Amino acid sequence: GLFLCENFTEDADEMVADLVRALAHDKRLETIDLSENPSISKTGWSHFSRLLCDKSSITSIYESNHVINYLGSQTLPPDLDILIHLNEHENKRAVAREKILRYHFRHGSNIQEFHDMKLEVMPHAVSW
Repeated sequence: GLFLCENFTEDADEMVADLVRALAHDKRLETIDLSENPSISKTGWSHFSRLLCDKSSITSIYESNHVINYLGSQTLPPDLDILIHLNEHENKRAVAREKILRYHFRHGSNIQEFHDMKLEVMPHAVSW
């Protein structure tokens, strides 16, 4: 895990954006403790929400981070709290599937998404 104990009062959201960019391809870090950083705003937390579930496409959701399951003891925005809770599950394929069903197909399906999907993602999506 990663513990950031300093209170970043200036540019906390920018610090979070930089941290999220650094974690973009990391699939091993499960915990980050940001409890000592109360100056992180809704904008800062939205960077983590996008890291855990990039809702722009099925492929983006599938490639999102499904392992970070703790960001500290502070109260998180409701959407981020749900994503953190989903990531607590051991079966990461099931986490990806739940995110896709919850956030992509909530308003009905769009067959065009399968046409535009990366070839390596398609078998997983179709098998669901």
